[in-house]
Amino acid sequence: MPAVHVWIWGTMRGPDRSQARAAGGARRSHQARGGVPRLPVVLTEAWRNVISGTSRAFLWAAVLAVVVGALGGAQARAVVGFAAEARQFRDSGAAVTIVSLTGAIDGAQCDALASYPGVVASGALRQGPEVTLSAMPSRTMASLESTPGFGRLLDLDRTGAPGPWAGGAWVAADLAADLGTLPGSAISLVGRTASGPVSAIVVDGVYEQPDDGRDSKLSYQLIAPVVPVEPFDECWMMAWPDPSATTTIMRLPLIPQDPGVADEEAKPQISQLNTTLGTRFDGLAEFAKIPLAPLSWAGAGIGLALGIVSIRMRSLELAGALHAGVAKKAVALQTMIETAWWLVLALAPALVACHLAATLGNSADGWPAFSPGVRTLSLAAAATLVGSQLAVLMTREKHLFRYFKNR
Repeated sequence: MPAVHVWIWGTMRGPDRSQARAAGGARRSHQARGGVPRLPVVLTEAWRNVISGTSRAFLWAAVLAVVVGALGGAQARAVVGFAAEARQFRDSGAAVTIVSLTGAIDGAQCDALASYPGVVASGALRQGPEVTLSAMPSRTMASLESTPGFGRLLDLDRTGAPGPWAGGAWVAADLAADLGTLPGSAISLVGRTASGPVSAIVVDGVYEQPDDGRDSKLSYQLIAPVVPVEPFDECWMMAWPDPSATTTIMRLPLIPQDPGVADEEAKPQISQLNTTLGTRFDGLAEFAKIPLAPLSWAGAGIGLALGIVSIRMRSLELAGALHAGVAKKAVALQTMIETAWWLVLALAPALVACHLAATLGNSADGWPAFSPGVRTLSLAAAATLVGSQLAVLMTREKHLFRYFKNR
């Protein structure tokens, strides 16, 4: 009887001990996976969820690409528009301030203003002698003389040393077109009235003087750079990006006047080369009006919402996996990989769209317009990953029945 009892106990308890050992091994296996998830298994499961459509990767990628691509493109176009407006203001001559006082401008001092912070170029100007061109012998025309620095205001560089006309001259584009002359060629003269006869002058450069509302003083002119010994009549200063940078220095080139001169005659006149676009361009204020930061944070908010929604819609599936013994770390890693996969699908076309928006119709460097879009896409991607992990944290195994009931 004791032997039978022992046999029966051993027969009945033997499988139980095997099951216990198997269950213990399974628990240890789960615990190991919970501590360090097996990456190949997680990667394989994530890939299956993507290609099977379980994670709805292509849907979320399309939604995110359209939204953040539109936000980044809008930022790029806003910056391109701002840059075009600033460039138009600068190129129209609206950033050029002119200080006028006949015979009272120190040319060397005026040229030296270009070394001040914010001043791009400066140069002095005065009336020159009348000249007669061989191509137009019946017409005598006025000319202008300037300091060498004036060429930078005309986007021209001096090729030779300044001298009394023999060193060359700058020619307005409309006059050069009538004469059929090009830079480096010579213009024949009948003579000049001031410093003796001159047979020809070399064309050092041809400058544009568009009819866009600017002062027409430089139209159809010869400008001869000369040594700044004698006083000049005007000092031109171009300041950028803050045109008001000349306010504190515009009187520096003025030569002190005789106290006996009438006040009105000794008072300099300050003007703007072109007033059609306004008297002032405040680049910082205008740029601050572009809603770059709100659009970037909007992209981040949308990414966060998509990350949460894309995972919360799978709450039943994920809670079931947790109930089956899958470690939560493994679930979090798997969902992060799946989310990262469709993020790549979304960001590639969105980046292309932002780049096109930043470069089309933009003759300047495209990076300042492209960078806000890159920032928006980066914030959206990071927020999407954070949202997906928040959704995993909100998914609980104990809510499995609730998820099933509300599926």
